[in-house]
Amino acid sequence: MPYTEQRANGTWRVRYKSPDGKYPSASHDAHGNPFLEEEDAYNFGLDQETDIRRRVWKDPRAGRITFAEWVEGWYAGLDLELSTMANYRSLIKGHLMAPFGPRALADITPEAVNIWERGIIAAGYSPSTATTARGLLTNILGDAVRPGHIASNPAARVRGKGKKGGRRIAAWERAAKVWPSPREALFVSERVAVLSGRWHDFVMLILKAWTGMRWAEVLALTPTAVKDPGIIHVHWKIYESEGPFYWGRPKDGSIRDVHIPMWLWEMVAAVAAEARKCACSGSSAPWCQGRVVLFLGERQHHRRSDFARMYFRPAADGMYPEEGGKSARPARPVLIDAAAPWPGEPLVAWPAAVPGEPYGARRAVRSYRMGAPKPVNSRSPRAALVAYAIECGADPAAVRGMTRPALFDAYVRSPVDAVASWLPVRAGLTPHGLRHGHQTWLDEGRCVRTAIIDRMGHEDLSMPGRYSHPTEAMIAEILGLLDRLWDAAIRERFALAPSSSVEVLDSALKAYREGSVTPLFSPNSPQRNRARLSS
Repeated sequence: MPYTEQRANGTWRVRYKSPDGKYPSASHDAHGNPFLEEEDAYNFGLDQETDIRRRVWKDPRAGRITFAEWVEGWYAGLDLELSTMANYRSLIKGHLMAPFGPRALADITPEAVNIWERGIIAAGYSPSTATTARGLLTNILGDAVRPGHIASNPAARVRGKGKKGGRRIAAWERAAKVWPSPREALFVSERVAVLSGRWHDFVMLILKAWTGMRWAEVLALTPTAVKDPGIIHVHWKIYESEGPFYWGRPKDGSIRDVHIPMWLWEMVAAVAAEARKCACSGSSAPWCQGRVVLFLGERQHHRRSDFARMYFRPAADGMYPEEGGKSARPARPVLIDAAAPWPGEPLVAWPAAVPGEPYGARRAVRSYRMGAPKPVNSRSPRAALVAYAIECGADPAAVRGMTRPALFDAYVRSPVDAVASWLPVRAGLTPHGLRHGHQTWLDEGRCVRTAIIDRMGHEDLSMPGRYSHPTEAMIAEILGLLDRLWDAAIRERFALAPSSSVEVLDSALKAYREGSVTPLFSPNSPQRNRARLSS
């Protein structure tokens, strides 16, 4: 039988016999409240001994471990992708530790979790951020149930509770992922290459759209990945993790060979002929230590967020996205010189006109891009940067003295008169949307499900998926469909303008200008065949 003792502060504690024969004490109830009455303490002890006899007892002291103490060991025991670990660490530090860190696990209630989740949205974060943070909290507290720290998971959502309409809207938004048609994928890819000044970027996005490869898989392609004509060997991925990049196998171990049309393989082979080594200098595997890959920025791997902000979103939306922080500025239209070859030459961005407010118009000037020619005889990028300042509207007299005036005369070009702005191609499209688009094209083309799943790198655990395998006929059906989609997209592009400032695309349009049925591609780089391509 339990027995009680009065403490010096006037509260009570109870001792009861535990399964190991010892007599632990308890001075608080299951909710952490002290026993103010002897009867409450005694009844608590009776309940503990009853649960022990029924073999359903959980040590109430286990729930007194704090969330911070539990999550430290929980995180250390994970064995996940480095990028996933980084995301977890960011969510724990940014959203979980402040409200829950000092609390005992037993003191975390469903009501507290619901209030906390709504508070994330009230603070200005997106609903998806709140959902992701709650999902992580659910995993953390769910793993605390098995060792007996808590009896149930207070973060788990109860079926039938909450706003049904909100759940249905969230499900609809998840299903309404923006994806492009083949024509839209082609137009966006062309615009990206115009903005970046790299024809490789056009090939990278066309490859992604016509294969459905994941972003990390495309960035990890090396020259050996295209050693066999008509096949892309998808054996690696490269992820970014809070700065450095690291190598790993594709998601869920989805190593595969993706068959592609020969016109696309020749494009990729042209990029492979000019493959460069990245500037990474990791100390050891799996961190990237420098490797020759097909698709790079200037010297480093593309970062998803930077690539989307600087190139992809402006190309898809026709607007540079709004930016916050120290360099906060509103969304700005993409201005182009309409007199330049289609789709125009980018100009320095300028805020859009606001109805009812005076428009601060200025002279349109050409944009400075990485890789643009530096001033003649310049031994330092300083002259190029000063010239860029002049193009952006700086007073020439104020900055000319920073270097020799002759360098500016060779670099700064004439003002632009034929100014226009791009219209949206597919507003809200992201690079991952190209993967959604690819599977949608194959579904719409009624290709065999087995071949689609194998191509996308998904895992099919159904019974038909275990016994069915892609055949040569299935692959040929997909390649025939992709050929037709490319031909239709090129013809629509040709109808707008018969040429392009992106040379690799212009070489494809040349076949249509000449009346040829099959697009012609050189196995060498378009940059090495500039004269032939422009003839």
